[in-house]
Amino acid sequence: MIFIFSSNNFIYIKTIDKKIYHLSLGTIYISETKDYLEERKLLEQEIKFIDKSFRTTDIINLINENKKVNKISIKTALVKADVTTISTGLNDYIYYLNVPNSTLYDAVNIISLDIKTLLELVREYSKEDIVFIGIYFSISFV
Repeated sequence: MIFIFSSNNFIYIKTIDKKIYHLSLGTIYISETKDYLEERKLLEQEIKFIDKSFRTTDIINLINENKKVNKISIKTALVKADVTTISTGLNDYIYYLNVPNSTLYDAVNIISLDIKTLLELVREYSKEDIVFIGIYFSISFV
C-alpha cells in the first residue's frame, strides 16, 4: 500500500498492534512519526537515509548502490521496514527550474517519472507500507 502523506498517516499507524521498523528516506525527517511510535511503545527500530540536498535520483542511486548507514544497507532496511516514509521533490524542482530553457512542465514531467521510478524500486524490496510525504515548500509567496 502506498499512502500520500496526510494526517491519516497517524490514524493508520494507530491501527497497528506490533512493533514497527521505520525507514525514512529523503530530504526531511518527520520526527512526529518517531515520537508517535515511541510514545505508544511501538518503535522497534528506526533507520534514516536523510540528506537535505537529496534529489529523487540521489535516493534511487542510494538503493541501486545499496549504500549503508550504521552498518545496515538500504536494501536490507527496505526489506525489514514495516513503514517506509519518503520525502522528496523540492530539490528536484529547484534543480530543473534552474536548467536553461527548462519549463515548469518539463520539470513536472521529469520529476514525476523520477518519483515513479523511485516508488517502483522501493516496492521491489519493500512489501510493506510506503508513505510518500512529497514536496514541502517553506517559502512565502507574499
